[in-house]
Amino acid sequence: MTALLQSLKKAGYGGIAPIPIADGKDESSTAPAFASDGYFGAYELLLKKAQKLDMQIVYCDDALSPSGSFAGSVKQKYPDACAYILKMYEYVCASGEVTHRKLDTNGITLSLTAYEVDTGECIDLRSEMVGDTLVWNTPHGNWNILQFTCEPNPDSDHVNLLDYNASMKFVELSYKSFTDRFSQYIGKVVKSTFSRELQYLSKNRRMWSPDFNEYFFKEFGYDPAPYYPALFFDIGPKTEYYTACFMKCRAQMLVSGFFKAVYDFTSKFDLQSTITLTEPKTAACSNLIGDALQAAQYEHAVGVDLSHAFMYGFNGIKLMSSAAYNYEKEMVIGQIFNNYTTLDKKVIYKDAMNAFVRGVNCLMPDAIHWSDRASVPSISPRNPLFKDLYPKFTDFLSRCHAMLQGGTHVCDVALLYPIDSLHSNVFFFSTKTEQYEFPEVLPFADYISNINSIMNYCAQDLTVLHPDILLKNGRTENGILYLDNHLNPEQYRILVLPAMTITSIRILRFLRDFYDCGGKILATSKLPFKLTEDDDLLRKEAAEIIEYLFGEKEDVINYVSDYEIHTNEKGGMAVFLRSSTTDLDGTEHVEATRIAQVFRKFDVPADIVFERFPRIPNSGALSLHIPAFRNYLNNGGLTSGGVFNYLHKRHDNCEVYYISNTTVKDYSGYIDIKGCFDIEEWNPHTGKIRPLSAAFCSVKQDIYSCVDVAIPSDSSVFLVCRPKEKIPDAIRSFDDLSAMHQAKNEIPVKKTPQRKTSIFGRS
Repeated sequence: MTALLQSLKKAGYGGIAPIPIADGKDESSTAPAFASDGYFGAYELLLKKAQKLDMQIVYCDDALSPSGSFAGSVKQKYPDACAYILKMYEYVCASGEVTHRKLDTNGITLSLTAYEVDTGECIDLRSEMVGDTLVWNTPHGNWNILQFTCEPNPDSDHVNLLDYNASMKFVELSYKSFTDRFSQYIGKVVKSTFSRELQYLSKNRRMWSPDFNEYFFKEFGYDPAPYYPALFFDIGPKTEYYTACFMKCRAQMLVSGFFKAVYDFTSKFDLQSTITLTEPKTAACSNLIGDALQAAQYEHAVGVDLSHAFMYGFNGIKLMSSAAYNYEKEMVIGQIFNNYTTLDKKVIYKDAMNAFVRGVNCLMPDAIHWSDRASVPSISPRNPLFKDLYPKFTDFLSRCHAMLQGGTHVCDVALLYPIDSLHSNVFFFSTKTEQYEFPEVLPFADYISNINSIMNYCAQDLTVLHPDILLKNGRTENGILYLDNHLNPEQYRILVLPAMTITSIRILRFLRDFYDCGGKILATSKLPFKLTEDDDLLRKEAAEIIEYLFGEKEDVINYVSDYEIHTNEKGGMAVFLRSSTTDLDGTEHVEATRIAQVFRKFDVPADIVFERFPRIPNSGALSLHIPAFRNYLNNGGLTSGGVFNYLHKRHDNCEVYYISNTTVKDYSGYIDIKGCFDIEEWNPHTGKIRPLSAAFCSVKQDIYSCVDVAIPSDSSVFLVCRPKEKIPDAIRSFDDLSAMHQAKNEIPVKKTPQRKTSIFGRS
């Protein structure tokens, strides 16, 4: 153990996060057995060795993934605190006759409803119960009796993640036993904890809780029991409204249950807790993990799991970093390289850069396997394949961590998170399954496609805004959407409304106000004529706002044009683009080229402009799931090799841009940065810094600093920009960005040679 820790320390690691395994397989389970006296004795020895080496240990809360069972101990010690599943029982009845039906008594009945198959009409039958028997005078029609029960899940030994008190039982077994046993190391050697791959665990993702109806009533003010059939069937025009309410309630219970229980306990010890969600890349997240952004509310540091393959988790990174920006979390931790079937130095650097440029500011590589997992490669410093990886790689990580932690994220584009719409389109089912259950693709859920189009093709960064945060901290003024967060205030000039079927009237009013004050709005594929408020007058108002902004009427299809555009005298623009293509994953979306055309029409002065930006058209392949994703890679997919992205952070009076090029082609060209700056290029791979000579020009009222930058394939740079003390006298002026781009080759930009220096200060 000492030799191993010393080798990691020498390689540049500041600590380790031991992940115990208790899957019942001798060759891969942790030895001594997890949570045994021998296990804790070995853990104490590990803590002592780490303390001597001045290394940190991150506590992993379970030996099974997902977290929440403590390797089965929860079920053994607290069976009443274990997970539940929602079940539906169907009983036939004869039209026009009195029905006597003995009902199932295995669980807690949350709803007893008559459902008319042809019309979707629902009748609450709870008042017709006599003991455990239904006695009902059945009217004419094609009726079924539906009983919805919440029962202990026999296939799960996990805690009830939706219940705070139940989750605290797991916290007592895992966290409290650890802090009690190793109190002298808490806050010194152990400063962080993490939970793995949280998700709805029951079959067909029907995890539920006995107190669901009470929680729902407190949240929405009405009894949900009569509307349970909406979870499985179409019950008429309000189906999506009720389903959105059900799924929003369940997502909030997950967050206020397990997430809050872990957060509350770790906060008492000043421990930084992190919880990763399974498959955050999945666009149809509601039926899998609930509300991916809201989960960050009760995390000290937002976690994102980047496992299984190169770029497999890529689509989830921007969501998790946006969650941190929304909920004022300074750290975004990426757990990376676990279960990669192939690993080489190129993949290691490329995926690290992909994570950093999308908002991760602390990487935890899966670096070594203590158990016998020879089939899965590791990047251990003892692995002869990577003997020359260290300490260069850990130095690279350290430099990126230092540059990307702290500060404020800066971008011009906000994309509204369509979570209510995602909630509204969940349909439960009941079927046998032995494999991991991915949710079905929702054809209209194009927000992931939009993120990639905007970042990979339009050369713009963005923040995904949760509607609750927008309504709480957002305001509009003079064509700018201000997010008045305390730690991470942001300002946006463009608001993207991805495809959605339902939203709040407050969101639509916000859109109208933004447009009226000069804001730019782009809506794609589908407009939300349905509301999360059950009010006919509000639905009428919603239709009026949508027609005012986009010229669209519900159920009226415009066959003449595939877009709508409205403007006003204050410079406001509202554009609706109809989808016209389907991606590899089945998502209907708008082509990246059309989004880029709209952005150019908006004429918003971008904070950074690239000459010859290596545009990558959107590809749904990044949304494919294992093994389809691996098959895609193995058959020559991802011909670009990666992406070309940037991230802008503001540190006091200094603008920092991180630009990564993981594509197969070298980049060389002029880069224009809005503002008048002295600019330095900081290379995180080598630690070298060099000043860049800049030319200056103005576009309308904005001054741009122009520098010539080369970013070879599979590399990255930081551009560190400090305001010049004096604005240069001779500045060329242009009417718009296009004219500036055309004149680029006429702007003299002198190249400056590199000089050796430390990335943390000049030598």
